[in-house]
Amino acid sequence: MPGWSWRQSAHHATCVAALATLGGCVNIDGGAIEARWTLRNGQGERLRCDDPAVGASTVRLRLLPEPDGDDSCAEMAYCRFACTDELGVTPFVIPEGSYAIGIELLTAEGRALGPADGVRTPALLLRRVATGELTSLNVSLVLIEDDLAR
Repeated sequence: MPGWSWRQSAHHATCVAALATLGGCVNIDGGAIEARWTLRNGQGERLRCDDPAVGASTVRLRLLPEPDGDDSCAEMAYCRFACTDELGVTPFVIPEGSYAIGIELLTAEGRALGPADGVRTPALLLRRVATGELTSLNVSLVLIEDDLAR
């Protein structure tokens, strides 16, 4: 191609080959869910999960099949993410269907943090999961009451 050096062409060919190879490494047995979160206090200041006043070590995905169902992620390791990562993605193993999906913060001991602890997570969102597709929760804002975040 005009304007391309042989190095650019070789680099481009290597990238295409690498992407083609990597594409075959993912097992697709269902859909996947991506969750992102950020912690803020009442003034909108960003907080860290590992702040002793917050006390969260893990974020757990909540996944309730609609119209009725038990939390499909309650005991699944792939539904738990390090809170400090601010991002979690499941493998492509979630069965197709409609789900009420959300997140909850857990302590290092596995106890869920909620309103009694000064932690408010968004309401569950209704989403459809399809095989081979990534379903996103976008960014979930977790509010930490001001008297805890000092």
